[in-house]
Amino acid sequence: MGLSMAAIRVSTLEILESRSTKILLAVECLKMGQKACTADSNENIGSGNKGKNNFGTSNVGNENIGNSNVGTGNWGNNNNGTGNRCFNKHGKRKVQNDCSLLEFRKHAWFSALTDGKVNATCVVTTVGYIPYMVACNLYSSLLGRIGFLEEYSPTSTVTTIVGESLPRTVMRNFVTGSALVYKDSLALSEVMALTLLNPSPPPPPGPSPPPPAFGFISGSVTRADQTFTFSVTLGSVVPDALFYAFFTTDGIVVQNIMSQDTGNPSTMVLNLDASVVPFVSYAQVVALKFSGGSSNVLTLKCSTFVALPSAMHKGFSKAGSVRTSTLSAVGLSMPAIRVRNLEILKSGATLVLTAVECLKPGKKACTADSNGNIGSGNKGKNNFGTKNVGDDNIGPATATLQFGAPADGKVSTTCVVTTWGYKPYSVKCRLFMSMFQRLTTMEEGSPKSSVTYIMVALDATYMTDYSLGSAFVNTDKTTLREVVPLKLLNPSPPPPGAAPPPPKFGSISGTATRSDNTFTFSLTLGSLVPDGFYYAFFKEDGGSTNVLTLNW
Repeated sequence: MGLSMAAIRVSTLEILESRSTKILLAVECLKMGQKACTADSNENIGSGNKGKNNFGTSNVGNENIGNSNVGTGNWGNNNNGTGNRCFNKHGKRKVQNDCSLLEFRKHAWFSALTDGKVNATCVVTTVGYIPYMVACNLYSSLLGRIGFLEEYSPTSTVTTIVGESLPRTVMRNFVTGSALVYKDSLALSEVMALTLLNPSPPPPPGPSPPPPAFGFISGSVTRADQTFTFSVTLGSVVPDALFYAFFTTDGIVVQNIMSQDTGNPSTMVLNLDASVVPFVSYAQVVALKFSGGSSNVLTLKCSTFVALPSAMHKGFSKAGSVRTSTLSAVGLSMPAIRVRNLEILKSGATLVLTAVECLKPGKKACTADSNGNIGSGNKGKNNFGTKNVGDDNIGPATATLQFGAPADGKVSTTCVVTTWGYKPYSVKCRLFMSMFQRLTTMEEGSPKSSVTYIMVALDATYMTDYSLGSAFVNTDKTTLREVVPLKLLNPSPPPPGAAPPPPKFGSISGTATRSDNTFTFSLTLGSLVPDGFYYAFFKEDGGSTNVLTLNW
């Protein structure tokens, strides 16, 4: 059905403006072996409902979605009336979408009371479940945790944690905070920012603060699955400690660690819990003296930081696809991904699986071609995206390249290639100079999943010699399925100075013709005779094949 309505982007809780929503579904995700809820004789799904067509628990009336609603057509919890789309609302609403989407978002807040020491209250509201444990962490500007509040046995979806007699410095030093919600003893299910309800007034205007006491630190980070390796180069002053903090894409602190390993450079290897990794987007590092003074805050990202655990890429063992003008229920038994936090769910009864296309106002939906492809440049059947080759693909492969910090004439180099919907037979990452000479090939002959990590130590000169690269993905020994460009995540800054001189031989011109697999080149040279030619074949989006050298 066609709807024009405001919406919430599930993955980030971002509030989106009204747009054309193609289809709106409620999907019930079940644990392995758990049976789907069935409607009673009055078409109620859930327990304790009185009335007809209710979805949830303890609703009284008709057509309610949520819990403990009284009336008709309410969405949310504890509403009383008709057409309320919120929590704890009363009355009859003429306009059904009369509730701000801000009220639907999960929220957490922190308040401080000043009476000698500081009493702090943290309230965290979850929707649809009672947590196993809730932790509220308070941080200073230097990434150190200055206080925390925890509740291990919440009894409702609203968890109130009161911390008494915290150090008074907490109020003065608090800059940011986060609430971590666990569904069981091991799995982190949600991370949300704390909203401070009574912030301290800003300091009076004055001169700019002095530069960091230690000058500026620099460094890099690499990731292999749940392991993050930091290399930090410090200034001339040796600090007492280094603080490492991991953040979500929205800038919410997920976890922080203090290290007193202050070598220069300082190397730190941190292993995060598997349930924490999906929330992590980037990290920050700061060095400090306990007696006062700190370095700059260093922000680091690595090629695989937007966390997608390897289990996510193993594919759907019994997935099926269907494209039809009318939606019908398709029974599938398959693993799934919870969109909200990228949690990997085990196989269960998945009632309906759909791809929803969200469009800006006035933009028409894409229509499939005669082979069922949606998008441009697809070759095959039932592809969704652009430039896919094959059948039933969603999105093309992507490839990234990152150089680490040079050490002892070598540089740790990582190539990450992600394919969609299949595990490759082999993956090759080829690196080229500006004149198309191939520097090296990084190869993985037996990828274990659809995300292939290739890490090698290369000569440090490759960092400055590298100009472009491409990834080759084979589905068997002889079938090349995809060629995609390498995206360099940490390119070197351009060298200072004047523009380079013109080519030594002047310009060349020529033509190329093709007959099946045969390409014929005709080139006109300048006055000087070169020693050889480099020929390179490119895709339109910038990838390349091997470099062919012809000498005489």
